[in-house]
Amino acid sequence: RKDVKPVFVSPGHKTNLNKSIEIIMNLTDRFRIPQPLRYAHKKSKELLK
Repeated sequence: RKDVKPVFVSPGHKTNLNKSIEIIMNLTDRFRIPQPLRYAHKKSKELLK
C-alpha cells in the first residue's frame, strides 16, 4: 500500500524469503506487528507492572 511503513522480513534457518513472507502475512492482521510479537510485548509489559 502507498504511504505505509514497510515491515522488515528476514528468512531464518532452513527457510526462504517467500516462505517467510507467507508466514508473516498469516500472522499479521490489522496491525503491522505479527500477533505473537504483539502478545509477547503486551504480556511483558503486564509483568513489569
